[in-house]
Amino acid sequence: MLSLVSTALISTAAAGPWIDAPGAHYVKASVSRFAATEYVDPNAQTTSTVEYVGYTTSLYGQVGLPGNLQVHASVPYVNSRNRDRYSGWIHRTAGPGDAWVGLGADVPRLELPAALTVQARIPLYNQAVLEPDFPAIGDTNLDVDAQLSIGHSLPVGDHWLWLASEAGFRWRTEVMPAGFDDDLDFVNGVPYRGQIGLAPGLGGWLSLEASGLVNAAPRDVTRSWHQLALGGAVPITHGVHIELGGQWIHTASASSKGWAATAGVSRKG
Repeated sequence: MLSLVSTALISTAAAGPWIDAPGAHYVKASVSRFAATEYVDPNAQTTSTVEYVGYTTSLYGQVGLPGNLQVHASVPYVNSRNRDRYSGWIHRTAGPGDAWVGLGADVPRLELPAALTVQARIPLYNQAVLEPDFPAIGDTNLDVDAQLSIGHSLPVGDHWLWLASEAGFRWRTEVMPAGFDDDLDFVNGVPYRGQIGLAPGLGGWLSLEASGLVNAAPRDVTRSWHQLALGGAVPITHGVHIELGGQWIHTASASSKGWAATAGVSRKG
């Protein structure tokens, strides 16, 4: 059952406190839609008359390694558009997004399952070539995270209940492609996540989580956000699940607030 719990915790931002055994793996292909009634560009300029919609197709994978280690990576492709609700003008952007690559290690001295993860967010695009009216894919900043994850699971009748939390430090390196506005002053931050979930005996799961990113100091151009998310999965065959989820970004700075929905197919082996 710990295999299901660890799978339910997986996202592009972290792999959770349960480290897979050597050779054990998880892969997921998903599509998400995010919509906002305003657009915020990488310079933190908000255009309230522009509606933003973005579709992201992602491939995520992780595999357990010898030595209580685990490697994970994700690669997204973004197709987005800005629409001015008054003029009707539409501007579209499509291309690779921010890839994540990380390495997690078990923390054996703690009584609860725990892992320390170091990961990097690598922009696969150069927004210096974009015109101002076109939606940005990201802020073109190379980020490095270090996070500690702790979890616990226990049986509740025929089901399993789990709790997990993680927090860490995000280093905003300010490493950007040539031609991008490198005068922008970013600040480091603290990513966090807390999750509660239930895995019925049938092999699926349902989870509720709160997550976000808190800036270490006020800074107009550095993104910060807080969201609530609901997710679940239904087993199709051995190790294969259909996963569905929804997110609500209710608070944000230098970033758009809005709603997202995600659907995907995963396999755990």
